[in-house]
Amino acid sequence: MLASMVSMRHEAIVELIRLCPAFAGEMLTGVADLVVPEYESAEIGSADLSEVVPTERRADAVVTLNRGGRAVLGIVVEVQLGRDGDKAYSWPSYVISLRQRLRCPVEVLVVCVDDGVARWAAQPIQIGSASVITPIVVGPQVVPVVADVDRARSSTELAMLSAMTHHDVPGVLEALADTIGTDPEHGYVYSELIWAVLSGAARARWERLMTTTTWKHQSPFARKHFGDGEAKGKAEGKAEEAGVAVLTVLRARGIDVPDEVRERVRGCGDVELLEAWLSRAATAEAISDVFD
Repeated sequence: MLASMVSMRHEAIVELIRLCPAFAGEMLTGVADLVVPEYESAEIGSADLSEVVPTERRADAVVTLNRGGRAVLGIVVEVQLGRDGDKAYSWPSYVISLRQRLRCPVEVLVVCVDDGVARWAAQPIQIGSASVITPIVVGPQVVPVVADVDRARSSTELAMLSAMTHHDVPGVLEALADTIGTDPEHGYVYSELIWAVLSGAARARWERLMTTTTWKHQSPFARKHFGDGEAKGKAEGKAEEAGVAVLTVLRARGIDVPDEVRERVRGCGDVELLEAWLSRAATAEAISDVFD
């Protein structure tokens, strides 16, 4: 159970970057106080940073900040929940590969939810006598406590990161719950992600907030856990919602769903089977963990 919660937290933070690439730039400037070049847009790039030699290296996410149709900064995003000595060798190779691909400066942005891991990740990596790569680390000490609704609404993604890091601080979950209702594009996915990474009393608080909020849940997964009277009328409607929930959770966990599997889920009318798939999807590492 602990391993699945850690995995879900990792995937949830990565999903924030995938859904809102500009959040990587926001963390560099607004949280880590780094000066970055002026840019007009942010986009997700290929996370495959393999070299010509047959050594596969994949970052959690790669974001490119662009201006005038050209890349001005590459950001390698790594979500680090524990110490890993291999990162001292893989992170520099990521920088070199991406710098060569984009022909612009590159930063390594490491997001941590533990202070000890954050201190470890922030250590400069010595490449040679005069060459050093220093990761930019966003950890609990620098992630702001977002307990104000106005501030939360200015950046739902920062409010999400604050909730993952400071969920015990009064007002943080409440500000996020209010904010999610104003985000029609990603609100339902964010609601599911924060539910998945919380546990114990924090999850119970989140469930209470979701049942009392005036926001009408659009997410089938949210309806399943928090209730929606209109969605409980017909078995056909339940099956459709459960099917969408399965696909939503798999997407949030970063698991690719083949077209034939997607059609199988959408065409399934067995609510009990769909709920079994949904339960497996919550902790799955691969598509084979969900479907027989």
